[in-house]
Amino acid sequence: PLQGANGPHTYLGDSSLVSCDLIDPYPTIAQWNPTVAEAVEICSSLPSCGGFLYTTADAAVAQGGANLALAEYCRPQSFSSGTASATSSIGFPRYIYESCDLEIK
Repeated sequence: PLQGANGPHTYLGDSSLVSCDLIDPYPTIAQWNPTVAEAVEICSSLPSCGGFLYTTADAAVAQGGANLALAEYCRPQSFSSGTASATSSIGFPRYIYESCDLEIK
């Protein structure tokens, strides 16, 4: 269509973004070993989600946890930079585009 929704939600993984402030109140979302695509879908459905931290199963094991991936949902513009390591999460900030300068015909 020539006009659509408010635009796409874009998530760009950045290993230097290792922490954030979690959404408050935190949503009650049951996720078991989520993929990045599943975390993107959940975050896109939450108006207050500014992105997420994704911890791979390998990083969770290196932290002493279970062999399961984890997604934690962040407040907008709350990511903090740090040094990436085998145990750190990967930040996926959410970018929302309200308009587009292209028209499809």
